[in-house]
Amino acid sequence: MALGPMSAKTGLETSTATTEDKSSGGCFLTTACVEYAGLPDNCWELQTIRRLRDEYIRKQPGGNPFLADYYSTAPAIVAAIRSQRDNDKVFDALLQRARAVARMIDSGQLEEAFAQCRDQFVRLKLRYLERHATDGWLGQ
Repeated sequence: MALGPMSAKTGLETSTATTEDKSSGGCFLTTACVEYAGLPDNCWELQTIRRLRDEYIRKQPGGNPFLADYYSTAPAIVAAIRSQRDNDKVFDALLQRARAVARMIDSGQLEEAFAQCRDQFVRLKLRYLERHATDGWLGQ
């Protein structure tokens, strides 16, 4: 993937969406931003969180297992949220959380941003899937 220049604030490279990012694919953040809020797939929120994923999370101990778990589990979480009567409130809350995380990333708080993403994912798994929330990657 071709990446752009480094951000002076975060040390993360700026980039545009890749072909793998063009649809939600069951990603609850993309669903919240694109489908619920009507934002473009290359909106600031998603671009910023994707940079965190590509330039920070993948390089952390336990980062790749976390991402593998996320991508295998997120579609079931999206389906469960969609089945809720109040799914608009849930997606709105996810959008607000995505914006808060993106602001952390932009201010250089990468470790905290990753922790927020990880914690949100665990909460969603527990709420919507009622199974063990870490599948071996937590604490690695």
